[in-house]
Amino acid sequence: MKKSAFTLLELMVAMAVMSILLVLLLNMVDSGARLWRVNENRVDSYREARAALGIMSRDLQNALAATNTAGQFLLNATAFTNLAAAGNLVSDTNRGAALFFLAALPAKAQDAASNKSDVCQIGYFMAFGKSSSASNSPVNTMNIYRYVLSSDPTFNRLTTLPLFPSDLSALDPRVELLARNVTRFTARAYTLTNNSLTDFSASAATPLPDLVEISVSAVNQEAGKKLGNSPADFSAWTSTNAASYTAIVAPVEQTFTTRIKLNRPQ
Repeated sequence: MKKSAFTLLELMVAMAVMSILLVLLLNMVDSGARLWRVNENRVDSYREARAALGIMSRDLQNALAATNTAGQFLLNATAFTNLAAAGNLVSDTNRGAALFFLAALPAKAQDAASNKSDVCQIGYFMAFGKSSSASNSPVNTMNIYRYVLSSDPTFNRLTTLPLFPSDLSALDPRVELLARNVTRFTARAYTLTNNSLTDFSASAATPLPDLVEISVSAVNQEAGKKLGNSPADFSAWTSTNAASYTAIVAPVEQTFTTRIKLNRPQ
């Protein structure tokens, strides 16, 4: 009786087909995993940008005006240009704003050793520093930082002046990272006059603006890595290398904007 069996050729064909199917399956799994990582990084970056806007809105709604101190609201102030010399602040006001003001914070949100009052200094700026990627490996990105000075040292500055620090190049413990992979942080202040908005100009009568508009643009971690490892690389991408920026970064860049009405004393 003759027994049926696979020939060597049939086995080779079957193995070849199985190999092709296995390669296709692995490619599908790899593509799916890569897409998942990109989306997760994108969600993280966008979530941080939206959260940063929420924190800024809360602080600005608690903004205060002193009665005898000038320069209580600084926006893109020239006092902070020395940060650019230190190599970490984005001095281009089209991309990196510097915003500092007085605000009321509860004691639990301040340094426990210097929180006798609720009047604090709050600041926001965009700077180059380290953050963490999804794999927890250190990477250099553009970030938004929040500066908080508790009430006791704030009171000392109210009486001695200048009110705000002129150099934040050393990111001390009073600075916290709010959002990573940021490509733009801009702010604009307005005064409401005769039912129309005009650019804010500080004076004794109007120490605070009526309205502040803030925009934050962010990209996912993969695009953030392509922006380079230094402020110079970032500047090259966003200015001189505009074509590459438009082709690679802009498609995954998302902008979030909010307007905050301040409780300015009348």
